[in-house]
Amino acid sequence: MSEFFSGFFNILYGAFGVPLLLIVLIILVIVVSQRRRKKKMKQEDWMGHSSVEKIEKDNKEK
Repeated sequence: MSEFFSGFFNILYGAFGVPLLLIVLIILVIVVSQRRRKKKMKQEDWMGHSSVEKIEKDNKEK
């Protein structure tokens, strides 16, 4: 009986385990990239210049 269950779980893992693992990995990659993009957006203003570049540019103009 235990051989039946182990075979059954192996079939389930073979059919669903790998796709589920891939889906979880893809979701993790998307979440990490969104966090990095959001962090980068906070450092840059809407013109695409970072606050440090903007301050240096203003100082050069004076």
